[in-house]
Amino acid sequence: MRHGMRKTKLGRSHNHQIALRRNLAFALIRNGKITTTLAKAKLVQPVVEKLITMAKKGAAAPESEKQRYVSNLTSFFTSGQNQRNFEELGKAQAKERKTAVRKARETGETRSIPSLATPRPVEKLLEEIAPAYASRDGGYTRIMKLGHRLGDNAQMAILSLV
Repeated sequence: MRHGMRKTKLGRSHNHQIALRRNLAFALIRNGKITTTLAKAKLVQPVVEKLITMAKKGAAAPESEKQRYVSNLTSFFTSGQNQRNFEELGKAQAKERKTAVRKARETGETRSIPSLATPRPVEKLLEEIAPAYASRDGGYTRIMKLGHRLGDNAQMAILSLV
């Protein structure tokens, strides 16, 4: 029995659910609006709301505490599959990356290496989205029902930033 289990599974394994939430949140932050099924929209809406709230707190925090919020936001987008970005590269690309990492550590510049840099959705959250919602206390997203999809009759919806 699933007493007290609030999250819907959507017929996916645990890792697939996490990847689905991460990918939908990334798409919404990048594009501002996504079209998906109603169940998926309801699944990702609280995740995006919490990310925006965390970004607002990080943007308002003093510099000494800001890094904590940035690392929490970064861990959402870079855990799991994204940590293994460079493990599947060929030998030549791996050597190039090692030299780039070595050079970046010597100079202190981490922006040129994708795995060490802050992901773009985190930058967008902190620099664009958080200031836009600074005066808003919640309700950063909206779900608009569209109708049913042809083929499987799934209820479709648009999830957008307000």
